[in-house]
Parts: sequence; structure tokens; C-alpha cells
Amino acid sequence: MSLRQIASKLIKSGRNDCLRKKLDKEGISIPSISSDLTTKKLEQETLDVLYPLDQPLQLSASSLTDFYRNEYLYFLRYVLRLEEQESVRPDARSHGNFLHRIFERVMTDQEGDFDSKLSRAIMETRNEEGFQALYTNDADSQFSEDMLLDIARATALVLRYDSVIRVIEDEAVFGKDNDNLLILENGRAVNIKGKIDRLDTIQSDGALGVVDYKSSSKTFKLDQFYNGLSPQLLTYIAAIKNHPEYSQAEKVFGAMYLHMLDPIVKLKDTKGADMALAEAYKSLVYKGLFLEEESNRLNQLYYKTKASLFTEAELAVLLDYNQHLYEQASKKILSGSFAINPYTEDGKSVAGQQLKAITGFEANLHMGQARHLVKGGKKEEWLARMKDKEVNQENPENFDQKGGKYDI
Repeated sequence: MSLRQIASKLIKSGRNDCLRKKLDKEGISIPSISSDLTTKKLEQETLDVLYPLDQPLQLSASSLTDFYRNEYLYFLRYVLRLEEQESVRPDARSHGNFLHRIFERVMTDQEGDFDSKLSRAIMETRNEEGFQALYTNDADSQFSEDMLLDIARATALVLRYDSVIRVIEDEAVFGKDNDNLLILENGRAVNIKGKIDRLDTIQSDGALGVVDYKSSSKTFKLDQFYNGLSPQLLTYIAAIKNHPEYSQAEKVFGAMYLHMLDPIVKLKDTKGADMALAEAYKSLVYKGLFLEEESNRLNQLYYKTKASLFTEAELAVLLDYNQHLYEQASKKILSGSFAINPYTEDGKSVAGQQLKAITGFEANLHMGQARHLVKGGKKEEWLARMKDKEVNQENPENFDQKGGKYDI
């Protein structure tokens, strides 16, 4: 008889006070929810196997983000190497891969006009065995493919009409051969690896820029970056500055997200087809961070605001702080200490992944263990914080395993 059946039987019989005695007799214990979630530091023997002294620690923008979302999330994914069960149906990840593959083919195809290249890219991608299995399975999956193809054709307009830049590399890989190293104070090496969707250059002066395709809306926000939750664009800029082939470039004009979407325009709010097209283009723009000195060379496809423009000196501050984020995370990881500390923005609710099924984290009981994000401030104030590096400089060996409530 199951625990639920025993409990139900006792409750119905009105003998609730006998429940625990009955369970004890059956050899069943009810796990209690503790108000104190602790983790155990990894043994040195385990650390020696995981992180040999003669090999660099491997990190990426995504693994760093996971660490700052919740250290225990990093532990599960990159130490225990647990993986989510793959779906046999199309999901957000497969949708993103599908669109990425189309644009990769478009930008590397050197034959014919743009429409021909796009048509070939779509056909070749649809015919890939993996995508065929996903998107021809049933009517729902076929509808998903139709929606993705509409998105691909709409987003392609940005690529077609951008005469300012020239694409010089797609799927630019860095750190593959441990060649993007960061050396910590104790001499340990960290290799930062990743793949840039697209590397562009401004045709007029040779300045470089990086583009990351996104299947959902994404912008660069200083508060997110400061708290370790958005290191991707700065990681990419640092990578091309360190890359032997591109390090001689005088400037980096920006790092951008391109949201792949099929814009929806309300015709009642427009006065004609031309205006409708103009409204659609407002959504099909690059968003991210741009070098102020280069911004006048970029056209309307680049969404430039005061908050997204940075001087050379300010960009240097961002890059230095990005390195700092990697250093702080690396020290904690190499110490073998991983706290259960999803982040909170308001001190009342948890935004980071709680991993409740594994950790037992409950916001109403364990909020004290959540990492409280630094909030508020103008652009100048965020940059000043980054210069000062207002962080807890404690030795990672002494971090409190009950929460790890360090401020970045």
C-alpha cells in the first residue's frame, strides 16, 4: 500500500493522530521541509579529478550565466552533467537551431542573388534529416515549420538591405584550442569558449561587430550585466579582441542581438502599404551596445539610444568588469562550493531557477538564501560600480554554503 493510500485511509477513519505511528510501523518516513538548505563542499580528491592543475577550467557565456542564476544550477549542468530530457516534438531550442541554420547558409552562399540564396537555404535546411523528422511529424509540427519560414523570410529583409556592413564570418568559434585564456591570481587558467553567430565589419572603416541571433526579444541592460546575468555580448567582444586574426582591428563598433520574428502590424494604425512596411521595419532592428564614435556610420537598422551608446573608455570598463565576473565565478567553482541560491530582484519572489524538485527550495521558507540583485541607478552609476568592483572579496573557501549571499 502506498503512502498516499495509507494516509487517506487513516484520515477517512478519523484517526489522524495515529498517522505517524502507523507510518513508522510500515517503515515509512515523511520527509520534512527544512528551513535551512545546505550543500556539501566537494572533496579535494574530487576537485583534483574535475579540475586538474595542468588543465584550464572551461567556461562559456552560457555556463557563467547559469552560475549567476543559481550556483547549484551550474553544479547540476556542468559538474554532474545532468541533461534535460529531449523532446520528440519541436521546441524553442529546435526552432532556434532551424532559423540559425537557414541564416548560416544564406550568409555563406556566394552564388546568385539574395532571393536565390534564401530559397536554397530554406530548402536545404528543411531537407536535413533531423529537421524533417521534427517538422513533418504531424499537422502541429508542420504549422510550426510554416511559422518559422515566415520568420526567416521577414528577418531576411534586414540582411538584404544592410549595405553598411559586410559579413566576414559565420559561426565564429573561439576558445576551441584553449587559446582564449584568463589567468587567475593563483595562477590557475580559465579558458573561455563559445561561438559567435556572425562577425561583421563596417565597409567604410573596417570596425568589427558581433551579432547573436535570438528567437525571442533580447536587449542589453546594464543592471543584468552587472549582476552576471547577461555576459554574452561582452564575452564575444573580448573574444574577437583576443583573437589573433582580428585583434589588429582598430575598433569594435558594437555587439548586437537580432530578434528573428515576423512582425505584426495593425493596419488600422497605418495609412498605406508603405507605412505598414515602415512599421514592420521598426521591429526588425539590431539591439545591443554600440561604440559612440562609430554610431554615425550605422543606419536605421541599428537601434541606437543614449543607453546603448558607449565611449571607448566606457567599453573598456565593461570588458574589465566582464573579466571580473569570470574571475569571481572561477574562484568559487574551483573551490568546489556550490550554494543553492536562485536570485531575487525584489526580495519577495524568486526569479532564478529554484530547482525545487531537486533542492526542495521554497521561496516562502528559503528567501534568505536567495541572491539579492543590485538594483537601481543611472548609466553613470552602473559604470562607477563596475570601476569600483563592489564585490565580496572573501576567500571562496570561506563562503557560507547556506546561501552564498555575495554581492557582485
